[in-house]
Amino acid sequence: MREHIVIWEPPSRFGYDLLSGLPVRGYRSVVTLTEAGGDDDGTNIHWESRFDGRWRVLDGPMRAFIRRTLNDVSARVAAEAERRAAARRAA
Repeated sequence: MREHIVIWEPPSRFGYDLLSGLPVRGYRSVVTLTEAGGDDDGTNIHWESRFDGRWRVLDGPMRAFIRRTLNDVSARVAAEAERRAAARRAA
């Protein structure tokens, strides 16, 4: 896949357009990180994607595929952040 960064607001927000790699049109994602609040010092990840299917018949399957993919990537990012935070605390 090829993507183009269109929003860059460190450390809490970025967005990108998909240039190629999936059968969709007008794909744009915006990822926003916010403090979770409470005692756990966590971070909420809000990852919103919008697109139009290239072929109507693929809209449902593409939405499901992208939702699963973004959930998986978010979980991996969160796990890595937790691992790094634990390593800093242990040092």
